[in-house]
Amino acid sequence: MNSYADGDGVTQRNALKHTRTTLEFSTGILYESEMEEIMDGIVRNYKNPLERDAICTYYDTEHRCYKTGHFYLDSNMTWVPGGTAGGEMIYKPCKFSFVEY
Repeated sequence: MNSYADGDGVTQRNALKHTRTTLEFSTGILYESEMEEIMDGIVRNYKNPLERDAICTYYDTEHRCYKTGHFYLDSNMTWVPGGTAGGEMIYKPCKFSFVEY
């Protein structure tokens, strides 16, 4: 959406038919085994591991339906160790962002 106020102060909006969707979710604190399960599921669905891209299906709340798109995992995502518990590494909360091509 490209909105602006014209010379008369009237808002003008240029809506595109399709813009890139971004899917985001955050984890809580995770044990290493939970982190590995999440990453294994993501990596198994990569179309091209070098590009970290995958076909993702998600629920669109605005249109109340499932949609599928070609997304890449934002490379700024990192796992931050937060100590150990029960012999396992603990990871601090992490945010995942998948951006549509």
